[in-house]
Amino acid sequence: MESYFEGIRERTLNGWAWCVDHPSVKPTIDVIVDGERIGSTVASDYRADLQDAGKSDGSVAYSFTLPTHLLDGQYHDIMLTWSVPLDGEVHRGPLLGEPIRIQVPKANRLLEQWLLHRTLPAAGDEGPDLARGSEAASIPQTAGTLILLSRQQPVTVVVHLDEQAELSQTCLDALVAHTSYPCKVVIVDDGTSNARIADLIGFLQARSGMVEVRRNLCPLGFAVSVRQAMADTPGDVVLLSSRVRVTPHWLEGLVRAAAHAADIGIVAPLSNRLAWLGLDDAVIDDALARQLARSSERLLPAGHGFPLDCVFIRRALIDEADPSGAADEPDAEQAARSFFARLTGLQWSSVLADDVLVHVAGTPAMVGGAEDPAHHLLVKRLAGSDAGSQIAHAVAQATKQCGAAMRPRLLYVLSPPDNSGTPLISLSLARRIRDAYEPWFVWGDGDRISLAVMNDAGDVEPVATWKVNATLTPWDLKRGDVDTVLFKILRDFDIALVHCRQVIQLGLSVTRVAQALGVPVILSFHDFYLACPTVTLLDGEGRFCAGHCDKGSGDCRSYFIPEHSLTLRDGWTPAWQRFVASMFRFVDVFVTTTPSAYDVLTGVYPELRQREFRIIEHGRTFPERYGILTAPSPGRPVKVMSLGNYNTAKGLRTVRALAELDRQAPDGARIELHWLGEVPGGIAAVPVGIHHGPYQPDEVLSKIEEIGPDFVLLLSTWAETYCHTLSEAWAAGIPVIGSRLGAIGARIEEHGGGWTVDPHDAAAIRDLILRLSANQKEYRDVSGRIPRIPIRPTEDMAADYLALYADTVRRRFPLAQAGQPGGPSF
Repeated sequence: MESYFEGIRERTLNGWAWCVDHPSVKPTIDVIVDGERIGSTVASDYRADLQDAGKSDGSVAYSFTLPTHLLDGQYHDIMLTWSVPLDGEVHRGPLLGEPIRIQVPKANRLLEQWLLHRTLPAAGDEGPDLARGSEAASIPQTAGTLILLSRQQPVTVVVHLDEQAELSQTCLDALVAHTSYPCKVVIVDDGTSNARIADLIGFLQARSGMVEVRRNLCPLGFAVSVRQAMADTPGDVVLLSSRVRVTPHWLEGLVRAAAHAADIGIVAPLSNRLAWLGLDDAVIDDALARQLARSSERLLPAGHGFPLDCVFIRRALIDEADPSGAADEPDAEQAARSFFARLTGLQWSSVLADDVLVHVAGTPAMVGGAEDPAHHLLVKRLAGSDAGSQIAHAVAQATKQCGAAMRPRLLYVLSPPDNSGTPLISLSLARRIRDAYEPWFVWGDGDRISLAVMNDAGDVEPVATWKVNATLTPWDLKRGDVDTVLFKILRDFDIALVHCRQVIQLGLSVTRVAQALGVPVILSFHDFYLACPTVTLLDGEGRFCAGHCDKGSGDCRSYFIPEHSLTLRDGWTPAWQRFVASMFRFVDVFVTTTPSAYDVLTGVYPELRQREFRIIEHGRTFPERYGILTAPSPGRPVKVMSLGNYNTAKGLRTVRALAELDRQAPDGARIELHWLGEVPGGIAAVPVGIHHGPYQPDEVLSKIEEIGPDFVLLLSTWAETYCHTLSEAWAAGIPVIGSRLGAIGARIEEHGGGWTVDPHDAAAIRDLILRLSANQKEYRDVSGRIPRIPIRPTEDMAADYLALYADTVRRRFPLAQAGQPGGPSF
C-alpha cells in the first residue's frame, strides 16, 4: 500500500492511497478521531496531478469531511487505517504510523454548516447555488417534506402506565413540560391499583381536553394495551411507555423525520438503551438533548428492531398491519406480538431520528422481544456503520459540551440592513433580549439569502449566504427555492421562535415553513406591504387610500414594481390580499406599533380583529433630552428642517412646493429650509435649501443642535405606523409641524409638541409657519410641553416583547397551561 496524508483543509481530511500490486482494488479508509471511529471513505477520487505523478490512473485520492460537532478549534488525535478485500480476506493496516495531533478549525457558530452542502465553502465561494446540480434536487425534496408536514394531522400519543408510580409521574411530568406539537393524548391505565397514579391521571385529564383515559380492568401488558388503543385511534400514533422521559421538542423531531419521505412508516428516537451510543448509565437531561439537536447531522439511518417504548408509527402502516383484535381473544399476547412483527415486515422504511434523545428507565420493550436474534443483528449492523459511528461520536461530543448555557434561538426576519427605522430598532431590541434568547437574523437581497447572528458583544456576525434561482422580488410571496433555504435554517439551526419584522424580499414563506416545522411565528406590521404592494397605500393621485381600491381613479404605483408592468387597482392588489390573508393561519400572534396602524390593517383584513393582535409601541433610548433651543424672532428667516430620509411618500413634493411658494412670495422669502437625512438624488435633484446629508442615529441630537431649527417638518402623505424622526425631534426639544395622517398625527394630538396639517397643502403650511413665528406665546407654550412628552425607552419595549415571546411559546404547550389548583406539580 502506497499512501500519503496531505492534511486538513477547512474541515476536510485529504490524501491518497493505492494498492500498487492490485490497482483496481480501491482501499477503504477508516477515520478514527480520539480513539473513536467516526466514519470511512474510499480512495477512488480522480486527480490529474496524481495521474501525472504515476499514481495508477489518478483515481486514488480520498477526502473525508469532519462532522460539525468536531469543529471546535481544539486539538484532536487523528488516525487513518486502510482495508482491502483480496482473495476472500480483508487485509488491513495503518495509513499513519501513529496518530497525528491536528488542530481542527473552529467553525464560526454561525457558519457551523453550509446547510445545502454539509461542507464549508472554499475561499471566495459565494455559497450554495440552488440553480445547479445536486442543490436543485433539494428543492423538490423540501417541497415534498413540507407537503407531508402540512398534511400532518394531530398525532395521538398513547401512554401506557403500569403500577410503577414514580416512573409514571416522571413520564407524565416530562410529557407535559416538553410536548409542544399538536397532539391528542390517550392514557392507558393498565389495571393499576395505585392511588397516586389515579390522582396523576385525574388531574391531567381535568386540566386539558386533549387527554383521554382508558382503563383496563386487569393488567394486560404493554403490547396488548397499546395495540388496542392503536386499533381505534385515528391518525398517526406515538407509543410511549411509563419508562420514558421525553425531552424538548421530542415530538416535532419524530414528525419531521417521518416527513422526510413518504415511505417512512416508523421513527424512533435515540435513547440511553441503544448500547452502541455509550449512554448506558447516563441520565438523559434536557441540556444534553438540546445540545444534540443543535449538532446532529440528521442522518436518519434506516433499520428495524427499535424499542417500542417511544416510537412514531404511520396510520397507513398501522392499518396495513391490521391491529384489530380483542383483548380477551384466546392469546392476546401472541396476537399483539404478531401485529408488531407485521409492522416491521411490511415494505415501509424505519428510521432513527438522530436529533431526538430520550431517557428510558429499565429494560426496553422490543419488537419481537429483546431476545430476537434479528434485532441484535440489525442493531449490530447499525452500530458498525458509518452513520452509527458518526451518531455515537456526535452524542459523545454533545455530552462533553452540554454544560454550556444554551439560550433558545430567536430568528428575526428583516429587510436588508440599513439605517432605516425598522432594521435599527430591531437590532436595538435584539441587544436587549440577549439574556433570554440568542438573536439570529435572515434577510433576502438580490439573488442571495443571508443568515447572521448577534454575538456576545451585541454585534451582528454574518453566517452564510445562499444563492437562489433568480433575483428575489418583493412580489414573490412564495417560492420553492426560498422555502428550501428557510426550511434548512429553521430545522438545522434549532430555531425556537420566528419574529417577522419585515418580510419584503423573503415574502411569507417563512410563516408556512415555520408552522410546518412546529416553530411559533410572530408577524409585525411596520408598514402596509402586506395590505398592498404599494407599501404606503398611496393611490394613483398620491392620496392615502387606507387599502381600499374604491378611492381615486388612476392606477397605483409601487416602489418596487416597474411602472405599467402590473395593474394594481382592481387587478393584482385584490389577489395579493387574498393570498396574504390565506397565510395568516400560519401566524400565532400579530403586532403593530400604534392604534392607527391597527385600524388600517383590520380595515383591510377584518378577520384580524378576531385574532390575538398586540400593539407594542417602539422604544428609543436617547442619552439625553434637550430643552427648547431657540425660537423664531423678527429680523431673521424661520429655520425649518426636513428630518429623515425623504421621498415622495415622506412629503418631498410638498416640501419642494413650500420652498417654491416661499421663494415667489410677494413679501419675499421668509423660510430657511434645511435637509438632514438622505434626499433622492441629493442637491442636484432637489436644488433648494441647505443639505446636511445623512446621519447616524447616535449623532442626530448633536446635528439638530448644530443646525438650530425652529420647526421640524414631517409631512408624510401616508399614515406612518410610528415615525422615529418624530421621537428624534422631540428628544431635541424642537416642535413639529406634522401630517395629520397615521401615527404622526395621532402622537401629536395625544401629546402636543406640534401642529397637524394636511400634508399636501403647501400654502397652508407656509401660512402656519409664518403665523407661529409671529406668535411667540403659542410657539413657546407648545415647545414648553415637549420635555414632558414621554419617549418610551428601548428597555420598556424589550420588556413587552419578552412577555410576548414567553406567552407565544407557552401557548404551544397546552398540557402545561395552568389548570386547577392543588394538584400534582406538572
